[in-house]
Amino acid sequence: MTDFEYIIKQVKKFHYSGWDDEELRKCVDMLPTLSREEQLTLYRSKWVEQEKALKEAIFNQLFKERIGERDRKI
Repeated sequence: MTDFEYIIKQVKKFHYSGWDDEELRKCVDMLPTLSREEQLTLYRSKWVEQEKALKEAIFNQLFKERIGERDRKI
């Protein structure tokens, strides 16, 4: 099972039951190993729509260069 498949499985599972903090951290830690396409797929997924912590982590991973530039300008 790939990291992407594992995260999707966990997202679907916890969509109904709420996140376990350890499992959420594990999924967030896996995000850098995903391709940009996989990250975008996750970000746009209906399963992640209500998961603020994971969605924010994916957004930060997708746009880390731009966020870093913005922070340097401030």
